[in-house]
Formats: sequence, C-alpha cells, structure tokens
Amino acid sequence: MESKVIIPHRVTRAFVAQNPELIFVYGCDVVGKACLGQAWSCHGEPNAFGIPTMIKYCSAKVHYHDVADSATYKQYIEQAIAKIPRDGRKIIVLPKIGMGCSRMYELSPKLYNFMIAALDLIRYKNVEIDYSSQ
Repeated sequence: MESKVIIPHRVTRAFVAQNPELIFVYGCDVVGKACLGQAWSCHGEPNAFGIPTMIKYCSAKVHYHDVADSATYKQYIEQAIAKIPRDGRKIIVLPKIGMGCSRMYELSPKLYNFMIAALDLIRYKNVEIDYSSQ
C-alpha cells in the first residue's frame, strides 16, 4: 500500500524546501522565468522542476494555442519531463498545473491533455490536499 502524501492547498517555497524527499512539478514559461503562482513557490529549488505551460510570461503574456507549432510545444514539454529525476522520490505534480495565468487548459486543450497524460505516467497518485492549511 502506497503511503499518502499530504500537501497544503497553497504550496509554499518553505514547504518545498522542507520536503527534499519529494519532487515537485510546477508550471512555468518556456524560458523558466515566470514568477507568479506555482513558479513563485518552486523555481530554483533543487527538488522542483518546471513544465512550460506557456511561451513567455511578461506584460504581453504569450500563450500556447493548438496551432501548427504544437509539435514544437510538445517538444518543450517532453524535454522538461525528461529532466525530472526518477530516483525513487515521489513526484508530486502541483494541482491545477496549466490552469493558472497560462490558461493552457482553455487556450490549448490538446496540448494540455498531452501534458497531463505524460505527467500521469510519472506522478505519485496517492496525494491528498489539505484545504485547512494556510
């Protein structure tokens, strides 16, 4: 029986740093420089790995769309997933990845479904969210 991993509703940088036995997967932009939401809590932590859910976060927010460039965007996602270590640590995909400012689930549903299917192959599934935490 797999042990349950409980994560807070709002994953903080402190929580990520205090749990090096876990690997966290979060949404970011292609260059890995997004600084809001999940990326704010995870970027730069040695046990956190970003998956590009949008092209670039800036004042002009450049989003993915299911268009001719989808093959390139799939490669970005595949390359990011390939960098996640498979070293026995539990891989925790943060809830609502691709549903924040990237709006990936809405603007690029085919690519979003591709990403979720790929992450489902490696994610630890016995995760519970503690909604009573801050």
